[in-house]
This record gives sequence, structure tokens and C-alpha cells, in this order.
Amino acid sequence: MPLASTSAVSIRRGFRGFTLVELLVVIAIIGVLVALLLPAVQAAREAARRSSCTSNLRQTGFAALNYESANKRFPCYLAGFDYSDPKATPDSQGRNHQHTGVLTMLLPYMEAQTVFTMFDSNVKVGIQTYDKPYYDLAKTVAWEASHANLSTLLCPSVGSEPPQTRRISKVWGFLGGGALKFSSEGFEPEFNIGITHYLGNAGVYGQVGPGLTYQMNGISRVVDDELIGLFGIRSKIRVGQVLDGMSQTMMFGEAPGTIGTSIPDDNVAGKFDGFTQGYAWAGWGTMPTEKGLDLAFEQNLAQGGNYLTKRWYYGSVHSGDVVLFCFADGSVHPLNKNIDKTLYLSLSTIRGEEAVSSDAL
Repeated sequence: MPLASTSAVSIRRGFRGFTLVELLVVIAIIGVLVALLLPAVQAAREAARRSSCTSNLRQTGFAALNYESANKRFPCYLAGFDYSDPKATPDSQGRNHQHTGVLTMLLPYMEAQTVFTMFDSNVKVGIQTYDKPYYDLAKTVAWEASHANLSTLLCPSVGSEPPQTRRISKVWGFLGGGALKFSSEGFEPEFNIGITHYLGNAGVYGQVGPGLTYQMNGISRVVDDELIGLFGIRSKIRVGQVLDGMSQTMMFGEAPGTIGTSIPDDNVAGKFDGFTQGYAWAGWGTMPTEKGLDLAFEQNLAQGGNYLTKRWYYGSVHSGDVVLFCFADGSVHPLNKNIDKTLYLSLSTIRGEEAVSSDAL
């Protein structure tokens, strides 16, 4: 018994805790390891999000190609040809227009048949059809369907946060004051309509009216002939009409809207941080490219605003200053935000017949 008691005392005397210095060293080592590992973890997560975004764009592109295969034309948007006011309903000929378009037509090819069935049961969705807009008060079923959130149309890097001030339904180019300009229309935030972070390529300005020209690289080009994209007003563009080549023509691109800090808004007083303006998938689903990808001009405007992305621009929140685009052959490529503007615009036309090297992608 005395031997057992002596052994127990010996064990208790042999135990020693950490000193304060040792504890601080351990904490410092753990902090360094976390600091080293955290960027790697964040980079891995961003790589996964970018991969998912690429997959979403590719799925949207394949949906358009499958639509073309089944219908012998790419989808379009259902608006009027009153070029000074294409959103007019009724138009100058007394016809109503649905003001929906490309992404709505693709729903059956994107595993969203239920949403399309609801929409189509209340608003005719066809190139030869005319109906009141999907947001008309009488179109309750289509309006309800337009509130659906479709994961395939959302970039994981942007997230599911709703825009704070506006959901843009349509963007168009027009002749005003002797110059081509842009305009848009949308919904206030209380109308919680579903959004998209991807839009179809309408060309340099979209359709602006017969005979209007745009100077591109010192050459006068007819906008509605030489500078159109894959998706237009009640257009019937087929694969065989993409004369510039399917692999050299943009089909869809990232377009989350306006994201940044200290952002002014045209419709709401004050400045905002975060995601302020997004795009409604049930709208036209397209955007012109004339603005380019470089936001330097917007950053230098007097009213301020530090923009990561901005409305009327294709843009991205991915690292590396790139924007992902799905081309007409279904391939997805990142384009640098500093891409030569003439090259960028050339990639947005279906029959501009510009010489574009495959090395540019």
C-alpha cells in the first residue's frame, strides 16, 4: 500500500500545464495556418462556383440549340417594331405584345416545363402570336409563373440576394437627339419577380430601325443588317444564318445587373451598397453589347459609385477580371474585361463578316 500511494504522488507531480508563452505560440501558429489555408479554401470555393456558372451557361446555350433544332429558328423576344418606343402596347398598328422572350421560350428545354406550362396557359408564347404583356393585371397565372426562381439562371458567385431597387425587364437601343442611346424598363422591388444573371446577345444595339448606321473601327455599318445578334424582335434566325461562325458568335453572357458600393439610382433617392438592379428572366431576356466590358467610364462619372458590375453591361463577379460567355456552338469562354472593344463587338454579330482569330478567345 505505501508503494501505491508513493506512485500516485509521483504521477501528479509529473503533470505540467502550458505556460502563457507556450499558449501564445500555439495560438500564433494556428493563426498562421488559418491565414495560409483560408485563401486556398476561398479560391477552391470560387473555382467551384465558377465551374457551376459555366455549367449554367452551357445548359442555357444547349437549350437554345435544342430549341433551334426543334423549331428551325432561335428564340426571339415578343415586342413591336415601333423602334422609338418598342415597349409600346398596343403599337402603332394596334397590336398588343407579350414583352416576354428568349428565356421564357427556353423553359421546356431547361427542366422548367411546369413554369412554362403556367406561363403559356395565360400568355401566348409564339413568334406569330400577339397578346397582352405577361405583367398585365389580367394575366395573373403568367405573372405568378414569372416569380419563379430558376437555379440554372443564377450565378452562384452572385448568390440569391434580390436586387434592392429594380428588376429590369427590357433593354433596347434607339435613336434619340441624333445619336444611338439605350433605355430600359423594369419593376419596383416590391414586385418580387424572378431574376436571371444571364442574358442573350441582341447584337451591338439590337434593332433600331432601317438604315441607321454605327461607326465600328472607322467603318460605317448598318445596325439592323450587319450588327445584329442571335436574338431579335420576333426574329427567325437559323444556324445557317450565323455567317460569322458559331464558334465566333456570342450567344449568352453573364449579366447580373448592378453590384457595388455607394451606387446612385435613377429612381430612388440616396446611394446603395450591394446588389441594386437585376434582370427579370421573364422579360426580353436579351441585351445589346455596345457598352463593352470596361467599367472605367462609369467609375469616373461625377455622381460616383464603385461598380463591380453595372446594368446595360455584361459583367461578372468572378475573380480574374473575366466575364463568361456561351458561344453559339455551345462552348463557354471567359472574355477579359479589358478586351479590345472592336473585337468584342465583332463577337456579338452574326453576319458582320469581321475577321476574328480563334486565338482571341
